[in-house]
Amino acid sequence: MFFNKKTVMKLKLILYAALFSTFATNCTVVQQGEVGVKRSFGKISANPLMEGARGLDVHHNPITVPLETIEINRGGLKINF
Repeated sequence: MFFNKKTVMKLKLILYAALFSTFATNCTVVQQGEVGVKRSFGKISANPLMEGARGLDVHHNPITVPLETIEINRGGLKINF
């Protein structure tokens, strides 16, 4: 099966557009004061996503939550979470 140049160029354009749209839609921005995690097929990653722009794989769905600082004082021991 042979294609002429015009058909090949159209197929390449469609392929590049599909690849670009796949990778462009898998970006997320974790705002300052937030932390994110990757969720893939119901499993949550143990590695946090720190603030900034992140490109993710097709199968990942990011979750971002705001951070809070909690201070606990117990008998002179001060712990910040």
